[in-house]
Amino acid sequence: MAETNASGSNVENIVRHIRPHSKSRGGCLQCKKRKVKCDEVQPQCGNCTRRKMECTWQSETKRVASSKQRKTSELTTQQSSELPLILSPSSSSSSTFRNSPLPPSPSSSMPNSLDMTSLKLLHHFSLVTAPTLAYGTSSSIHVAQFVVPRLAFNNPFLMHLLLAASSIHLHTLYHPLGISDEKYLDLAQSHRQRALTLMPADLDPDFGMISLAFLVICKFADSLSEPPARLSPNDSGFPLILSVIELIRRTVHSADWDFHDEELQAMNWPLRPRANAAYLNNHPVTNGIPIAFPFFLTRIHLPTTEYPNPEEVMDPETSRAYEVAADALCDCWHVCQRPNTELGGMLSWPVRISDMFYRFLIEKRPRALVLLYYYCMVLTRLGHCWWAVGGVEIARNSLGWIGLVLGPRWTECVISPISRELEFSTYR
Repeated sequence: MAETNASGSNVENIVRHIRPHSKSRGGCLQCKKRKVKCDEVQPQCGNCTRRKMECTWQSETKRVASSKQRKTSELTTQQSSELPLILSPSSSSSSTFRNSPLPPSPSSSMPNSLDMTSLKLLHHFSLVTAPTLAYGTSSSIHVAQFVVPRLAFNNPFLMHLLLAASSIHLHTLYHPLGISDEKYLDLAQSHRQRALTLMPADLDPDFGMISLAFLVICKFADSLSEPPARLSPNDSGFPLILSVIELIRRTVHSADWDFHDEELQAMNWPLRPRANAAYLNNHPVTNGIPIAFPFFLTRIHLPTTEYPNPEEVMDPETSRAYEVAADALCDCWHVCQRPNTELGGMLSWPVRISDMFYRFLIEKRPRALVLLYYYCMVLTRLGHCWWAVGGVEIARNSLGWIGLVLGPRWTECVISPISRELEFSTYR
């Protein structure tokens, strides 16, 4: 039977209410030790007076410092509980690129959390930018949208390049419309510079392939803020297109143009010679009308043609260097005419040319400049690609320089009536 009190009410039904109270943060040390509420009356609190004890207090400086430390700890705990779902890399990425020379932890080079601007750039990259850099297949889009950003969380070098590319993309979207672009080009330049300070001397081949596109996009963006200067044939310098080629070759060696990690191999095929013939035959070109590769370029390595200075290509190694460069340019020519494969095609020619041919370019040998001329013509057709807008200006500037350097003898041979019609009707 339930007990009753004097008034006859059931004791079990009595509900105890805790009176509102506030905790004491500034009590004396004795009350804190005994874990009782202190009335905080100084110099002698009521509890210590009743117990006839010495009343001691924590100094004001230490009390304020302790309070700040406690608040900081609470804020850190709150942030860490809110951000991992967005910012923490996937656990599956820990097994990817275990032997990468890039910093394994972002703590020394990249903050554990990204600011709102960086989050905006990362969000834009995953949803909008990444599909434009993939090759149109669902597997390559998945790699660009999810795998690359996930890897970037553990690699500050790659993260800054990714954010730079996203900034440039936003600039190309907003600037032509007259919409304030929040200085996206300046932001891209800042991320690019920070990335270069973190770039390893011995870059892992797979990370080299990932970063290659971002580095070239940043290089092309230079001409958006400052148009390339025009050079005369007597200038000792080179057009910017050669610096782009040098950047590509420095980042990725010809032997490492394929991804080695299985998760990234969906991005491989546009760089493989002749491996895309079936795709090219089954997919229409971007502008609807395919443009045949100039036939005379396939014979540029032969000493029996009408080209000047046939003695140069009588050497078998020299002839082979020109032949490989022409074959690679033919593949680049066709791949760049297909939608979603332009980026891979543009990168493929500088990657596949030999070291000997690259030296011929630096030496300004006419045959090498002829092939460079038509590579630049390919780039001028990529104005529909946001990442190539700056590259189009670089290519046009380089075309004029090459034409002047070649001189009338080579120009007349190369710019034949057929190729002249190709240049001035189709390419403009």
